[in-house]
Amino acid sequence: MPGINDKYNIVLEVLTPLSIGAGAEKDWVKGMDYVVNNNNLYKINLAKIKKAGFDLNLLCTYFANKDYDSIIKLVGNRLSDVCDGNPMDLPVQTDNDIKAFIKNELSGKPIVPGSSLKGAIRSILFEYFKDQNEDEERRVFGNPNDGNDFMRFVKFSDIEFEKTKLYNTKIFNLIGTGGRWIGGWKNGRRETGTFRGYGFNTIYESLPPNEIGFGSLMLSDAMFESIGRQYHNHYEKKKDVLSIERLFARINEHTRNYLIKERYFFDTYQDREQYSIRILSCIERLIKQIPEDNSYCIFKMSAGSGFHSITGDWQFDDYSINGVETRGAVSRGLLDGRKSSKSRKIAIDGNDFSLMGFVKMYLATDEQITAYNCKKDTERQQAISMIEKEKQIREEAERKQEEIRINNGRYDALLLKAKDSYIEGNYSEALSFYKDAFSIKQTSEIENIINDIIKDIERKQLIDQSKQKDEKDRQEKIAYGLKVLDELNLKGEYKVKVFKNVEDRVKDWLRKSKNAELPSDQDTYLMHTLKRIYALATKECDKVEWNTLDSVIWSTVSKWCGTERTKIIFDFVHQD
Repeated sequence: MPGINDKYNIVLEVLTPLSIGAGAEKDWVKGMDYVVNNNNLYKINLAKIKKAGFDLNLLCTYFANKDYDSIIKLVGNRLSDVCDGNPMDLPVQTDNDIKAFIKNELSGKPIVPGSSLKGAIRSILFEYFKDQNEDEERRVFGNPNDGNDFMRFVKFSDIEFEKTKLYNTKIFNLIGTGGRWIGGWKNGRRETGTFRGYGFNTIYESLPPNEIGFGSLMLSDAMFESIGRQYHNHYEKKKDVLSIERLFARINEHTRNYLIKERYFFDTYQDREQYSIRILSCIERLIKQIPEDNSYCIFKMSAGSGFHSITGDWQFDDYSINGVETRGAVSRGLLDGRKSSKSRKIAIDGNDFSLMGFVKMYLATDEQITAYNCKKDTERQQAISMIEKEKQIREEAERKQEEIRINNGRYDALLLKAKDSYIEGNYSEALSFYKDAFSIKQTSEIENIINDIIKDIERKQLIDQSKQKDEKDRQEKIAYGLKVLDELNLKGEYKVKVFKNVEDRVKDWLRKSKNAELPSDQDTYLMHTLKRIYALATKECDKVEWNTLDSVIWSTVSKWCGTERTKIIFDFVHQD
């Protein structure tokens, strides 16, 4: 059916600080969700803290104890690196939870949910639709359970905004004095007095004035016309507000009446310090902004809206107070036997004292929509690029982790091989394994082991060199044989003069050559030496040992040369 739904592109502009709560569980707790440094609030991001490599166990202890001073000391000058967004100006010192604004889970940007807009409009339309004594919403709007709730024909999209700001809020409250009511400020649960910026205050994360967001409004005029008459009372009124122009008109009518009543309230019940004059100035500005041609509309919504801006408003012609309940602690006075709110939540920004939650809604121009769509396209491309970049970073991190895992395996395997090689005495092989391991992990322990092995190798090389020299000397001496028996001293005399000298040198040669007997090629040296020594024996007693083969001398020679060769040598020695 053509025209069954009329969709309008709308702009929502913030006029006074607007806060829409994300839920008490998402409020910011000091020392857990945020820290304060130099009057700047830093929203802690645990994922960023972990990524930055800080000790999470220690931080968790600080968070559990709400010890934000220790958190600041631990994080040091890297606060901005581990926090969400830019630091926010803290309007006043507080230990209370900060009321967080609801965010888009994907973009992290603040949003005004379509349900919040719908709820604000619903409260306004209730007053317009109802009969004088009608106060039950289901009779006025229909029953949602039966599928005939009028607000199904009014639909808002969520609207995204760019930035928020922290606002201090105080409660303007009436106190009785001298038989009359005057304005004051709550500084405690049961304390109302002069204004203090601190004490019994609440800080709200809010959209600041002049912030704008783009969304859509759908009015199902044709659908309501086709099915609404049989299900809905107040049909004509409901049909009326399904026109965008008439909807704006009804909203502005309600807001104007509401602000006039609020103006009367603050004018009637001024505080001693006359901060209420600043509130009145805000009200006057808002009244002046309501257009006569209803080309746009202004209304109040969300946190700080108060009793009168919601369903309580329709009960009263004005917000004056003529009495109070005497039973228990109450937040409202009485007017004609009915409760009337006697407190207001005020947002404070320097010298500005504002009613909270006023917004301006108007139709977006083609140029605005084009610019908005271009901006969203750019943001989407940036988001895609960011996602791709984060993907690359993640993949690179995973690659490095896999590389680390593989290298750790190689490292452990190399250490095992190195230790085995060292135990087996393969120092060079062990050194190579340790050097390969060191190229993976440069630890002082491995470096010290490498230096020790190098020293071991150097020592072994010196030992080997010494052994080689000894072996060379041995081989040379073996090759030299019994020529040693013919060596002369400096005087030109034979060094070997007695048999004992022969015996010592023969034994030394046999030991070095690892022979049990003298080879026959050494007999000549032995013969001539023994003959020379025998010739030197001048005494008969000295010759006795040389003259018989069974003597000690020749028995010794027989061990070296055997019996037959000894007999030959014996004969040679005694030969003239």
